Amino acid sequence: MSTFWSLWISVIVLGTIFGCVWLLWATRKSQTTDTETDRTTGHSFDGIEEYDNPLPKWWFYLFLATCVFALGYLVLYPGLGNFKGILGWTSVNQWELKWPKLRKSMARSMPSLVTPRL
Repeated sequence: MSTFWSLWISVIVLGTIFGCVWLLWATRKSQTTDTETDRTTGHSFDGIEEYDNPLPKWWFYLFLATCVFALGYLVLYPGLGNFKGILGWTSVNQWELKWPKLRKSMARSMPSLVTPRL
């Protein structure tokens, strides 16, 4: 992958994660500390009004934990363009680790596929 596309992917991925974190913090600051308010958003349809209640704390923290997990995952595994990740995981290495076990399993269940024909 070229350097341009590698940087482009990294900017989009990190920008999305940090954009989500910023959006969470920005909306959290504008909310009151009350668990429920009588304020409405001004939307009304068929006499039903939409209340402006804050997001539950556990839900807010779950969103933040998801963003932190995503950043940790991108550091450990490949996902930012040409960055290989700290663990150096590749699908080729994964396949090479599993192939001997898979080959034995295939030899037992389908011997004609594993043994070459002459």
